[in-house]
Amino acid sequence: MKVNIKKFTNVLVMLVVIAVAFNAGASLRRSQNFVLPTDNKDNLSASAIIKFTPECNPVQLEKSKAADTEDRQLFRNVYNLVKTHYVDYVTPEMETKMARGAVKGMVESFNDPENRFLDPIERKLLDDAGNGRFYGIGAILSLKSVKIDKPGITQPSKDANGKLDVVKIIIMSPMPGSPAEKAGLKAGDSITHINNKWIITTDPFLLANLDGLSKAVRNKELGLFEYQKTFDMVEKQLEEGLDIPKALEMLTAQSSGDITVKVERPGNKKPQEFKMQCSETYVNPVVYKPLDKKIDYLKISQFNSAASIMFNKEIARIKSSDSKGLIIDLRNNPGGLINVGAQIASKISGGGKLGTVIKINSRNPITMAKSPKFNKPIVVLINKGTASVAEMVAASWKSYNKATLVGTNTFGDGLAQTPLILKDGSTAVITTGRMLTTSGADFNGKGIAPDQIVIETNKSKDSQLEAAQRILLSKLSKPENPKVNAK
Repeated sequence: MKVNIKKFTNVLVMLVVIAVAFNAGASLRRSQNFVLPTDNKDNLSASAIIKFTPECNPVQLEKSKAADTEDRQLFRNVYNLVKTHYVDYVTPEMETKMARGAVKGMVESFNDPENRFLDPIERKLLDDAGNGRFYGIGAILSLKSVKIDKPGITQPSKDANGKLDVVKIIIMSPMPGSPAEKAGLKAGDSITHINNKWIITTDPFLLANLDGLSKAVRNKELGLFEYQKTFDMVEKQLEEGLDIPKALEMLTAQSSGDITVKVERPGNKKPQEFKMQCSETYVNPVVYKPLDKKIDYLKISQFNSAASIMFNKEIARIKSSDSKGLIIDLRNNPGGLINVGAQIASKISGGGKLGTVIKINSRNPITMAKSPKFNKPIVVLINKGTASVAEMVAASWKSYNKATLVGTNTFGDGLAQTPLILKDGSTAVITTGRMLTTSGADFNGKGIAPDQIVIETNKSKDSQLEAAQRILLSKLSKPENPKVNAK
């Protein structure tokens, strides 16, 4: 079923403005465009750190020179009508809620789970994460829209392929030293329950196929009692469940308190439960340590401004040392700023092109400044938690430095987000581009494959790091190609 986006957006904006102004209770929409129910209470929804720091630098609001349109008139007319005709005086606080609610509705109308609107408090969480400070379970999350089969559900509940949309909360990267990492959560885990409460990820009325049951009642194939029993069961599920904003708040905004999560892990048939204590987690973006047999080790946990400064310091020390090779650990690195990734990558590759960002009307190459190339052998560790800019950096080092990638397939997050900074301190984060690797490969949804697959199985030792050391020692043991003198 094709949707008229223009008309849909108009209706959505009107509904959001009116709903926020009156604090009306949300009702489930049994349609293809079902919107997960939200909580009107003030909260830190913590959608701020979904996907970590946006990859692109912020864009400031500029005065628009565009001519007035029917859509702008619609918004202004509804706004003025509500202010003029609402039964009570519309306070400045209510006006703020109306405006933010309208923006939130517009940003979310694209059905892109990573588009989001952040109020000033939520924006602070985003800034804190970018500076290495995390709350709750200390994990970077991703909202992933997937399609599932649900036999018996009829159109228009399903798409043309007979699938039903479900939004899942996925662990993108458990940060080093966080409650999530200590408890054993892994990248790729899908969180389904928090403290034994179901996370509402799709319309439960569709899952119960009430449309089909209603038809059966009309055809006298089903009694009203059975229909009402199913309806009551679904209502109970809703009352006992958690909407996604509340779930995100519990996972990423709390600085204390116990939390138990149930997850579905790829490859495991049964769900697993993990209990942990929420806390603040501070992450050092770059950590150096020497390994035995003259091998150096650098772990990069995120690409922020501090990471660039710290990496420059450590790589200068490694270059001047008598070490023979380097292991760079990008495991569970959720990414960060593209320009920071380019700065760090250049210190190893010596310059060139990190990758490309494809936007609606342009292809923008990401260039790396010229720098002395790192000439020692390199092995790069990657896993399912290696995402976004970290994936591009790993791929570039493979291209320029012939680095060996060791571990497991990366996350596959090739979409770039840009924060749009508004005057009141709030921010709209939207998807603005698609990232490609140095060689032009689109890794979104696919990830980067390692040269040597090593699956982490033993908690008592780091088998991936041990494998990286063996591969690096093997490289060091090979004799260099003899130089051929020109005649």
